[in-house]
Amino acid sequence: MMTQALAVNGAKVYIVGRTGEKLDTVAKTYGQDIRGEIVPIQADITSKDDIANLYKQISEKEEHLDILVNNAGK
Repeated sequence: MMTQALAVNGAKVYIVGRTGEKLDTVAKTYGQDIRGEIVPIQADITSKDDIANLYKQISEKEEHLDILVNNAGK
């Protein structure tokens, strides 16, 4: 819901998860005909290598993040 609300109101939202197919489904389902953008990135936040790669991918596109929501849990 948060992703959709931010993107509908014009935000570029990066969503991160372990399963690329699920991320793509979310981006396709909620990313059509909206002012913003939903960008899926596959990564496992329990892996230091994946976290480093995630940082690299986002920092190459953005100067900063305005909001970070960590909804990961174990």
